[in-house]
Amino acid sequence: MNAHQRIARYKSEYRRDPAHFELRAHAAGGEPLRLRPLQAADAEISVRDVALLTEWRNKYRSSFLTDFQATEERTRRWLTTVAGPDPSRILFMVEAAEGNPFGHVGLCNVDGTYGELDNLIRGEEAPRGSMLAAALAVCAWARLDLGLERIGVRVMADNPAVGFYEKLGFRPVKDVALQYGGSAGEGRWMELDDHTAGADRYLRYMEQAA
Repeated sequence: MNAHQRIARYKSEYRRDPAHFELRAHAAGGEPLRLRPLQAADAEISVRDVALLTEWRNKYRSSFLTDFQATEERTRRWLTTVAGPDPSRILFMVEAAEGNPFGHVGLCNVDGTYGELDNLIRGEEAPRGSMLAAALAVCAWARLDLGLERIGVRVMADNPAVGFYEKLGFRPVKDVALQYGGSAGEGRWMELDDHTAGADRYLRYMEQAA
């Protein structure tokens, strides 16, 4: 079974066998954490998950390459028409032992032996070190279960999260100039061919040491 097939199983079979299709981790103080894969089918996506994803997306809007005001309808459409069918992408809700979600983390652009850590957000208060532990669990799963040899991440160079990724063992590869395109409140940060001319921000490519 290749990486895409394994991702598809996690996104379609969690409800049937939760213990087998979830990841486990522990926060810095030993608190148990559960990483629950969001499902691909519309009927399997909860109203609560859609609401939280929407709220957190808006909370950290400036950290994304796409700039817009999220709505629950738009979030559900993204889950069912983009994230769900895409075999190179998976998103895990991160929960405390009692089942309350407080963040999410995923993978995208999984192709052969490479993939990228993606969509890492702590939306609520959580035990110390929870998101670090969750991200490490996803990276370990990507290497051991999916067979990835290289894991990258893309993050805005002015985002304090750069330091977080450094704690995970990621190191800078390159900075790429970005320019904002679109109308106010609905646009996208686009990469420029020229590294400096017209740059508004920079996107940092990083890769985790094996």
